[in-house]
Amino acid sequence: RVSLNLRRGSRDHYRNVADILIDGMPAGFCAWDHAQGGFMISLSGAGCVATDMSKVHRVLTHDAAAFKPKISRIDLALDDLSGEFINHNFILNQISRGGFMPQRGAAPKFCIIESGHIVRGQSYKDYILKPDLGRTVYCGSREAGKLIRCYEKGFERGLDYEFKSHYRVEVEYRAKDRVIPFDVLLDPDSYFIAAATALHAAFSAVPSEVESESVEPKKIRVFRAKARASAEHAIHFASLQASRAVFLMREVFGFDDSRIVERLLRPLDGRMIHEKLPRRLAVPTPHDFSVPEFDSAKYPSRETSPIIVNSNISDFYESVLQ
Repeated sequence: RVSLNLRRGSRDHYRNVADILIDGMPAGFCAWDHAQGGFMISLSGAGCVATDMSKVHRVLTHDAAAFKPKISRIDLALDDLSGEFINHNFILNQISRGGFMPQRGAAPKFCIIESGHIVRGQSYKDYILKPDLGRTVYCGSREAGKLIRCYEKGFERGLDYEFKSHYRVEVEYRAKDRVIPFDVLLDPDSYFIAAATALHAAFSAVPSEVESESVEPKKIRVFRAKARASAEHAIHFASLQASRAVFLMREVFGFDDSRIVERLLRPLDGRMIHEKLPRRLAVPTPHDFSVPEFDSAKYPSRETSPIIVNSNISDFYESVLQ
């Protein structure tokens, strides 16, 4: 399930760098052969979802303990896809209540960024600033080893994104004058809410569901929601870009549907799976996603199909679009 794709060149003083692929999808990178020895592994957010962190914890604390590994950076995030419980006004309210103030020490730095357009106000000569491209609140600093970001993720993904009110709160920990314990991999929630009382309030504001055998883990529910929105986004814009060409091939040149599809997919021949999918969908599946039973009658030509090249990926996105 995991493979490496060697890059050219170096990075961060490491002579060798390779992309980490899970299910053929980009999930991060690793680097080795440093001037001072050692190696590093960096996983993206999608890579973390696809990785069993309990196994990573066991490797770091037992199998590789002799190498004295450490976590130099970790990002923990909380998403409210509806924006109903956590939003920009919620964060501003927490600021006014001292939710970002530490129990001791100096007050943290902050920065608020608003992006949007200048629009006409209530009267003809008045104009106002409309932050319709998103607002972001930063609290803390990378230099201090802890930075909290709160932003309107829905605007970042684009106005056609299904979850337009999607809001994200995340904390970035760096090993600056602190040791990031490996237990953060097993219990990220505790370390998330410990960053500030405002994050504890945000975590408590989002309704929780009792996870059982009949309820999907939250990260898979979020993954499915994002994947479905990304798929619909890709199909919508593909119809806008290719509909006239499809009409030409069908009505003028007399191509049947199978020939039209073959002609449109021809540029993807020979490419890797993550190069065939739209960029937003080129992410690995969660590590605890169970692949449906393969129905050979439904896909009689699966082995030779130029579209279906990975059963895990294809079955997952088939279930997403149903």
